[in-house]
Amino acid sequence: MFGLLAPGTGTQLAEALARASIPRHVESVLLADARREATRDGDRHPYDIEAISTTFRASVRVTCDECESEVLPAGTPVYVVAMRGHFSCNTCSPPRGRTVRPGTVVTLVYIAATMFRTSFGLGHAYPNLRTAGTPVRLDAPSARRRHR
Repeated sequence: MFGLLAPGTGTQLAEALARASIPRHVESVLLADARREATRDGDRHPYDIEAISTTFRASVRVTCDECESEVLPAGTPVYVVAMRGHFSCNTCSPPRGRTVRPGTVVTLVYIAATMFRTSFGLGHAYPNLRTAGTPVRLDAPSARRRHR
């Protein structure tokens, strides 16, 4: 099979492929790691855990609107996970004399091909995952949802 792509459509194709649904077995891996991270950061019962399949460039726009990152090529397929809870970064190493404030949202970014986590974010604003993909709910709705 042969095909021709117009200039610039390679990135568009990569983004379309990256936005494909997340396989069930990957959902399980993402949920387990998200829960481990939440427990490590002080909340054993995170909620509103969602994930998207997207590209690295789109993940940077969603998780850190003002950031620029060249950790990976822009079209690299990644998974982004976001969750709510009450978190303290117990593994962060802030500069001397500074502290990392607690947050209510954690974001995690994984390279899709290897499931290697490339990014951790702690803050208060839940990202609009729909701007970069179709969110998949990883956790079952629970009573804690009322804490929004």
